[in-house]
Amino acid sequence: MPGICCAVGCNNSRQRNPELQFYSIPKELDRRNKWLALIRRDHWHTITPRPFIAQTLWDHARMQLAKLQSRH
Repeated sequence: MPGICCAVGCNNSRQRNPELQFYSIPKELDRRNKWLALIRRDHWHTITPRPFIAQTLWDHARMQLAKLQSRH
């Protein structure tokens, strides 16, 4: 089970917020790179082999991705 958010500036962890959900970053390379750019984490593999983000950031990132996709 993931324990800490990998997004820059986020200090959410399962220990601090046990009720908070954590989501894995997509595995497909193109989608993964878009998500990592949104959370400003270019080198996630130096932090954790399986990057997760907190629910609050996940919701925000999903909205940002939807805006970007609607422009194309």
